[in-house]
Amino acid sequence: MPVHERDPYQRAAKAWRALTGGDLWWLHETTPAALPVPLEVRRALLEGRRLEGQEIAGRYWWVLFPPGVEGAAPGLVAWANQLYASTQWLDLVLDLLTDLQRERMASQALTHELAHAWDRLALLYELARIARHDPTLAASLPAIVRLIREAVGSREALVLVRGEGGPLAAAASGAFPGDPAAWLGLLPEVSQTVQKTSLPPWAADLLPYPDFLLAPLRAEGETVGLIGWSRDGQAPPGAADLQLLASVAEQVGALVAAARIRQARETARRLQHELTIATGIQENLLPVDLPAPPGFDLEAYLRPAQRVGGDFYDVAVGPGGEVFLLLADVAGKGVAAAMLTSVVHASFQTEVLHRRDPAGLLGVMNRVLFPELDRAGVFVTVVVVRLEADPPHLVYASAGHVEPLLFRAGAQKPRLLPATGLPLGVQPDQPYRVRRLRLRPGDVVLLYSDGVTEAQDEAGKVLGREGLVDIMYAVHPAPATEQVRGLVRAIDMHRGLRPLKDDAALLLVRVHPEREPIWVRPFVLAAGPGTVGEVVSFIRGLAETPGWPVEPGRRARLLEDFALALVELVSNQIRHAYRGQGGRIQGRVTLTAEALTADLYDSGVPFRGYRRAARTVDPSDPPERGFGLPLMEGLADQVLYRRLPGRRNHWRLTKRLRGGVA
Repeated sequence: MPVHERDPYQRAAKAWRALTGGDLWWLHETTPAALPVPLEVRRALLEGRRLEGQEIAGRYWWVLFPPGVEGAAPGLVAWANQLYASTQWLDLVLDLLTDLQRERMASQALTHELAHAWDRLALLYELARIARHDPTLAASLPAIVRLIREAVGSREALVLVRGEGGPLAAAASGAFPGDPAAWLGLLPEVSQTVQKTSLPPWAADLLPYPDFLLAPLRAEGETVGLIGWSRDGQAPPGAADLQLLASVAEQVGALVAAARIRQARETARRLQHELTIATGIQENLLPVDLPAPPGFDLEAYLRPAQRVGGDFYDVAVGPGGEVFLLLADVAGKGVAAAMLTSVVHASFQTEVLHRRDPAGLLGVMNRVLFPELDRAGVFVTVVVVRLEADPPHLVYASAGHVEPLLFRAGAQKPRLLPATGLPLGVQPDQPYRVRRLRLRPGDVVLLYSDGVTEAQDEAGKVLGREGLVDIMYAVHPAPATEQVRGLVRAIDMHRGLRPLKDDAALLLVRVHPEREPIWVRPFVLAAGPGTVGEVVSFIRGLAETPGWPVEPGRRARLLEDFALALVELVSNQIRHAYRGQGGRIQGRVTLTAEALTADLYDSGVPFRGYRRAARTVDPSDPPERGFGLPLMEGLADQVLYRRLPGRRNHWRLTKRLRGGVA
């Protein structure tokens, strides 16, 4: 029959009910039929078969029998609603009672030891309660070690947890022995519950107690610390001692895991709040609209690497109507960088009202901002440009910013515009020089941040200035908006799925050409299996672009021939220039009143010995293979090829319109 009359067993059963919400029966010369248990449990009792946490009818059941020794404790049947930690508590109860029976203690001593076992079970319950309430880890560790010392009756209890800012440690006595950082070296030595005597001599020397039990703390499968207590003057540890320490370590490990999750959530919440503030600051700094100075075309772009960064651009109109441009890079990220960008922005907008000279403007900004930048330990690179329309001029000064690029119309190499002084915040009285450049129709000036050229592909290769120049030569005759769109597409294509390491900012100035084409459409393509289809779709899509001086029927036929010619050219770029290894093909399609022209650029190997084919191919009946370039030449009115500086190929295909709209 169930044993409820004997007080030690009754107290153990009450402990089980309090800890698990289930029930427990001790068996003593009784039949399974006397117990309110499921049929499968009753069969296990009759067969003498153990059950360990088996789910039956929505509950977890145990049938346990003690080791076959004389005077051992009776078997038991128990159930719980949840499996978590129930097995450890059940084994602890059974082991404690079995040890007591083996030692044949007197009734009074038995009652005393079972009361002590209850205290140990209450310890586990208290640790579980602490974990559920989820306090801060630093505040809970001292309470944990004091609770352990009282429950196990030891002189000392210690706990050590590895943290991001260094180890967290607590001792029940109040004084943790030695340097907690040195204790971290014990972690590899304690993979399971061990005694001091099992540790290497150097590790045992950290423990100033004759005997000590240690167990690892694990959270989410990782060893994050140690826990243990002294056993001075006690008998050698039994199975119950080791099981208790393992159970305590499991509970404290769960508390550590909960604290880590809570800390991660709080950090994410705080970061999200900071990013929201910084994003608002940065968005309010950027101009709503860019001005349209006579004779110039402007476009800008900004993409922070981590949602909020230190790069930004700005525009202002001086008292005389001159347009001032600024592109700056503030060291740092997040709210701190956003606050500094707001200070730089305010200084620029204030000082531009009082001085026309970009060098003088930078000098005043440096003196005003130096105390703030010096206190924060950061610097700011800035380039300031003043545009003059009649005749087109550019006046600039640069405080250590990356060198802007000047693309002269028709030139094959850009001109670098070097810095004219140190970054803001380096020296309080830094002088700056100004430079003045005469601009010509069709010239383009590109201001950019180093996040553009430092964009990496998935293999870690940076775009570099050379890659940026390649893209610019392909797109720069187009309007400023189209050029920036092509640059952004090329940067994204280069980096693929790899995130930006730094903010990417662009500010592009284009001088109106003497004669604008009807339209220019830049493109950027990845040299791969799907490129041919992209070429066909792109060319066919041009039929809907306004401004064509050709009637729709002839326009469609012209574009089909043009698409076929470009397909042959792009196929050769993929196979021969890049040798099938992938790369980037960029260029533009230009429509004038006389012709449709495509310029394509790649950075592959040269097409050595290329000459216009002597043999012509009928485009209406092309051969199956081997005549790609002759077919291209048969479809286009003019084909030009040249090898450019910087290891680039340039192809130009021209199709004359031959007449206007019918």
